[in-house]
Amino acid sequence: MTRRAVVCLIGAFYLWLSSAPAEAFTEGRIPLSSLVERANTIVVGTVDDLEGMERFFGDYVRIVTQATLGDTEIVKGDTTAAVISVTQFGGQVGDVMEWYPGLPKLTLDQRYLMFLVEADNGLFVPMGAQGLFVVTDDPESGDTMVLTTAGQPIADVRDGWVVYGAMPNEEDDAQGKFDGAMTLDLFLDQVRAALK
Repeated sequence: MTRRAVVCLIGAFYLWLSSAPAEAFTEGRIPLSSLVERANTIVVGTVDDLEGMERFFGDYVRIVTQATLGDTEIVKGDTTAAVISVTQFGGQVGDVMEWYPGLPKLTLDQRYLMFLVEADNGLFVPMGAQGLFVVTDDPESGDTMVLTTAGQPIADVRDGWVVYGAMPNEEDDAQGKFDGAMTLDLFLDQVRAALK
């Protein structure tokens, strides 16, 4: 099997894992307790820098993107780390681009909540989008909210599972994008409770 075919199969698998209809009311595929337990580092931070580079993985060279986080709040892990860098598969080096469908791309100046696992090549987000959440402000309320990488609001943590998507409500047409969604503070309370 060629390298391109393997990359396509891996990408299709991650796309399947992270796909959900935009209007769905869905439970996450990994319990929050598993994300918390597996993560070496849990951090809220803003992407200050993105750099594409080549790295060796066994006998193969892969293009990865290294993101440097600033304005960090460490929820779990080494609180003395001056800089936190996250490595993700895919990116661009010169004219060569490597892309993995289904793996979320980090965006410069965007704030995230990340559940990171340590490996030989640095910290990375496991299971595609499952350990990565977008942190954004609700322009109406001013509250800081948590979204999936597909833009779905986190609705609840129910029986240990992260529930996300459109909230079922008779007045859906009147709802704003974040009505019924959890704030970052409430979600972090759930994360800290799972740490105990």
